Amino acid sequence: MEVFFEGGTGYLLAGSSIFTFTVILVYLFRLEKIVRSESQQIKQNQEALLSVHLLLSGKKPLPQSTSWAAAPDFLMLLVADIVERSPSFIVEAGSGLTTLCMALALARNPTGKILALEHRSQSRAATLDLLSSYGVDQLVDLREAPLVPVLEKKRLYKGRWYDIHPGLFSSGIDLLVVDGPPAVVDPLARYPALVLLYSCLNPGARIFLDDYHRKGEVKIVKAWLKLFPDLHMRYVATSKGLAILEKSGPEAL
Repeated sequence: MEVFFEGGTGYLLAGSSIFTFTVILVYLFRLEKIVRSESQQIKQNQEALLSVHLLLSGKKPLPQSTSWAAAPDFLMLLVADIVERSPSFIVEAGSGLTTLCMALALARNPTGKILALEHRSQSRAATLDLLSSYGVDQLVDLREAPLVPVLEKKRLYKGRWYDIHPGLFSSGIDLLVVDGPPAVVDPLARYPALVLLYSCLNPGARIFLDDYHRKGEVKIVKAWLKLFPDLHMRYVATSKGLAILEKSGPEAL
């Protein structure tokens, strides 16, 4: 039903309301961009301050993380887990700053080893240089593994994952870090990780899945929990969201 006012006042009021609403939306959009930028600046300043402390103490600071790299809160929880549990064999899907932090933490355990999978030659080379500059390259077996179609239960999974050989994991995995492949490959690109490696997990092994704030990662975890009932899951409200899963064993969550 249309209501008319003398002199077209009703139309003027309606037009004014639409204009005001549009202005508010534009303002909120710009405000969100400002807040996001300021949050990133605060994080960078905190990292810079920590680097200053490390330099003054004679230690080499870590490289600054970027929007693509793992966030500091994720790295803190991951490093704390490695220091506390001293896993003997860590497998990482992806490579970069996370690989370096894990290697530095694992240096406390002389028997520990990291196997990292990277599908991009340039990224692998950059990570190798990073590890070498910190003197921990001997702790990491960084394999270049192209992404190939995944065969799951006699049917071809629509996505791709790293081309791996089962013999690489014969010693049993104590910690699996899933921060690759990137979601631009496929929103569910990280799903095959447990489908392929679950049987290689030792009892009590933990899985760290970053970016749990994304819908794709939420779907992945739901599928994992359905496939493997003896998994236990804990959510941690980090800046990007973190799902920590653990295979039933002596140290279950």
